[in-house]
Amino acid sequence: MVLRSFFVACSILLTIVDVRGARWSRTKIPAKTTTISQHLWLRCFLQVPDRLVTSAGDERDLWRSSTVLAIADLPGKFEVFLNGKIIIKSEGIPLGEEQRFKIPKDILVKNKFNVLVIRIDHKVLDRGMTSAPVLIDYFNELVLDHEWEFTTTQPDATDLEARIEKPEFASYLASQFKLSSRPLARTINPIRGRQVPPGKDLLLLETDDD
Repeated sequence: MVLRSFFVACSILLTIVDVRGARWSRTKIPAKTTTISQHLWLRCFLQVPDRLVTSAGDERDLWRSSTVLAIADLPGKFEVFLNGKIIIKSEGIPLGEEQRFKIPKDILVKNKFNVLVIRIDHKVLDRGMTSAPVLIDYFNELVLDHEWEFTTTQPDATDLEARIEKPEFASYLASQFKLSSRPLARTINPIRGRQVPPGKDLLLLETDDD
């Protein structure tokens, strides 16, 4: 009787772990699921060049200030997490359109594989993600069109943490960045320059000596 109770308790415990823990499966873009679920989580791991994690030391900080994530053809609510922090909440992107979302400074980490997770609302699960996201900096881009992982259960906090060791699957290397060839698209958070009132702009001009 005691042994039977032990096995019953183990079965209940395994069931609880099954419900709470996220089991990641391998996939590629386009990615979708037919499983009945409220959400679909997609995950990949990003190693980025030093220029995207180190300040340039000037006001513009050009490389980090211009880093964006381009997402297209996702007509339903979605959220994007980077290293466990939510960086994007969107009502959706119409088919045939692309939007670019600024990556906050100091969220990407050096010498680690950053964890990018996209959570898609259940209303578009049958369509899923059909266009690969693209990480873009001032001159270069990394198209995330190869390996991904997915789950339909709530990930744990550890599932969203950056890794020191290269994950076996869904990992993108800094060496895979290439010169960008994508056409310009609308940025959700424009990167604006410093505004100077009329009349004061001449005072800021500097000329070379004759």
